Amino acid sequence: MTHDEALALYNAGPKVVAKILCDLSNTIESQQEQIKALEVKVAKLSKNSSNSSK
Repeated sequence: MTHDEALALYNAGPKVVAKILCDLSNTIESQQEQIKALEVKVAKLSKNSSNSSK
């Protein structure tokens, strides 16, 4: 998002800003969950990889 786009959203009013903030917050939460799941998967793969060489 550019600075001008952010200002346009701000100028659209508080309801628009609140919706955008909620949408962004939901996106962040979803991505954090995806990252945690991927980290668990990587850890399992790393463990399996180190065990398979023994």
